Amino acid sequence: MKKLLLILFCLPFIGVGQEKYNTRSLVHNTIVIDTSLVKLRDLGPAPLLLDSFINYEDDVSKSSIMNFPYPVIFIHGLKGFGESWLGCYINLFNRGWTNGGFLKFCLNMYDISYVADYCNLTTDVNSFIPSNLQSADYYKIEFDCQTNGVCHTSNSHYIESNQSAIIKQGYALGIAIDKVLNATGKEKVILIGHSMGGLAAREYIQNSVHWKTNSHRVAKLITSGTPHMGSDLTGVFFGGFLGYEERSEAVRDLRDYYQFSMQDGAYLYANNIYETDAWIRNSLLWNYRNVDVNCNGQEGDPLNVGLNDRIAPQDLDYACIYGTDDIVVTSYSSNLKNWYSYLSLLELFTCDGCSHSNLPENTNESFYETFKALDEPEYFSLAYKLDFGVPYKGYSTYQDPNHPNISWNRDVDSYYFILDQSSNIYITVSSLNSNGKIELFSDDVNYTLQAASNANISGFASIQINLSPGKYYLDITADSYGNPINGIPSPWDNPYNFIINSSIVSEMSDISNQSKRLNRITDLLGQVVLPSSNKPLLFIYDDGTVEKKIIIK
Repeated sequence: MKKLLLILFCLPFIGVGQEKYNTRSLVHNTIVIDTSLVKLRDLGPAPLLLDSFINYEDDVSKSSIMNFPYPVIFIHGLKGFGESWLGCYINLFNRGWTNGGFLKFCLNMYDISYVADYCNLTTDVNSFIPSNLQSADYYKIEFDCQTNGVCHTSNSHYIESNQSAIIKQGYALGIAIDKVLNATGKEKVILIGHSMGGLAAREYIQNSVHWKTNSHRVAKLITSGTPHMGSDLTGVFFGGFLGYEERSEAVRDLRDYYQFSMQDGAYLYANNIYETDAWIRNSLLWNYRNVDVNCNGQEGDPLNVGLNDRIAPQDLDYACIYGTDDIVVTSYSSNLKNWYSYLSLLELFTCDGCSHSNLPENTNESFYETFKALDEPEYFSLAYKLDFGVPYKGYSTYQDPNHPNISWNRDVDSYYFILDQSSNIYITVSSLNSNGKIELFSDDVNYTLQAASNANISGFASIQINLSPGKYYLDITADSYGNPINGIPSPWDNPYNFIINSSIVSEMSDISNQSKRLNRITDLLGQVVLPSSNKPLLFIYDDGTVEKKIIIK
């Protein structure tokens, strides 16, 4: 398949889906008291600071309470930096999502005077991620750093770390994912990549050399304006104006070449060529700094497998976003399914009126499309794992208009949990939108329905049931919230709240209560409140633990 050729800029535009079963509805009106135990860290408040042109401080939410089942990592594009997604994650921050700050890297650590005249993963890539990284809902990759860890300055621009090889970015992303999972205690992350950041995420997922374990540990990949088919038109025509270094590794890797040489791009398509082939070396009017495409410290190797020759794993969820006014990356190139047609579950979202180069995530339209793309999976094979006793937020969002299994205005979110021994399970969900319901299924060949509950008029539903050891799936279904530019409620301002408790966890909590003192009571957003009935509350004690309770009156 030959590719459409396009210009690649760096500034981001950007943006929370459903295999279901026809089952009978079993209404359960049981309300239970939630008493489960979690450790909290007393981290204190922190301000949000930003300076786009000098070194800046991290904006970290000093809280260990997460709202989402898995942490989200934002990845900027060519010549982007950590705050390129500012509009998107400021919106999330203002909706109660906790911010873990920047995941900083220098990708040109060695021989800076020549700005990476060769490529080596082990010597070029250095992480400045702190050892005490906080647990949070989202983090931001920062590749625009100097060798001393100072980022986004005129000196860091000279280092060209954010114009380095995509294979280095994938390697760094593997380090970042490992650090984030260690900090959060979660099993997987969600990746959102703008432009070249989407290729960095694919490089990580599709090249196991970057993994720190035997799996990629990614639950979902969202690419936004990503040139999956490559780009030829940077540099000579626009590079000087936009500040790209035409000789950089990143420009080399983004090349498609086909129009100019009747060859495919070496990084994306390989095709059994050699790194020393003249058409690889030539960057239109001058040579690249290096042609060490496989980044092993030497030039001249044969290249047999490009990124687009690698298998795209199907054990994670995919979504693509493109802008209708994006003259930089066409909708064809932004749609990963055009190359990997077997990704049948991939969802495609159109951002009407969004361009590539003007930070459109500051608009409601682009934030809305990103939020739709962030949607929790609707298939049991991709369901997100839940922990007991942890309060979560979920979102009812519109689907891909061409979704194969559900209506675009109906959302089904799938989760799972695992029981090691028989237990009484208590599931409560509040603030569901209209026609809301919850359903519990066992992990057997028929996905047998164990229990269900329709939400009442206030959006509350609950299930109480005794379960044997095993894996179980929870579906939370409701009508979707629309786009606020149409004067209707937004999904991000109307989350549903839910929690799963086990009698085993509750018994542990009861034992721990004997020697601790209550410090304060808060709601799920951390606001101090007085005790009240019929809504989830957090009881925070002097030993750093917290209980989630619903007081029935």
